[in-house]
Amino acid sequence: MTHNEFQLAEYPLPFDVSALPDCSDWLAALAGLNPTAVAARLHPRWQALPLDADQLGQWLTTLTPRSIAIRSTLGPALVLPTGVPLVELFVGPQLAIPPDCGLSDSISGFLQPLLGITGGSVQYGDCFGFTNEVCLADFTSEDQAWHLPSGASDHAAEWAGSAVFFSTPCGNRLLLRGDGAVGKWDHEMPAIAECYPSIKEFCAAFIDFCLGQSDQPALRV
Repeated sequence: MTHNEFQLAEYPLPFDVSALPDCSDWLAALAGLNPTAVAARLHPRWQALPLDADQLGQWLTTLTPRSIAIRSTLGPALVLPTGVPLVELFVGPQLAIPPDCGLSDSISGFLQPLLGITGGSVQYGDCFGFTNEVCLADFTSEDQAWHLPSGASDHAAEWAGSAVFFSTPCGNRLLLRGDGAVGKWDHEMPAIAECYPSIKEFCAAFIDFCLGQSDQPALRV
């Protein structure tokens, strides 16, 4: 087991699960397996992604878990190295989407395997990733952090009711509209605008971002 200055503990696979406090049943079942076996357990989850996210699913199947990390605020998760220094994915149990959440089957099918997956590093913690639950954007609500003042964006009406599904390192949010387009809510402007025209293009950008192959400002900022 290793610790770092941010109080994260990392347990390389396999290990005795009794050493891991507050471990979910899902992680407990994986702790004693070797990394290749754990990766095989994840494959059905990635293969369940819809066709327009197939590139992302195929990439995720190439990642082999290294360990389970204890994160101070988000709890234990599998660590999937991407091969890029200081860029790792944290994966927890698959989260459920309520059937009455108001999303179409296609949007739910894309988000279901990905909810709660975050990126960052064991050394510095999480800094971007998919939300833990589905929330629909309501730009008239003062209770939502992405509230837009009247007249702040000409495009707000186009994105009302979209799924808020991703958080960038700078705290901005990405929204997934019913037609598959992805928009970015900028909390400093505040404003919202389309950044990817389809789920397929978002998935390609997410992979490039994780691998450092392109800047992808929509995901970086």
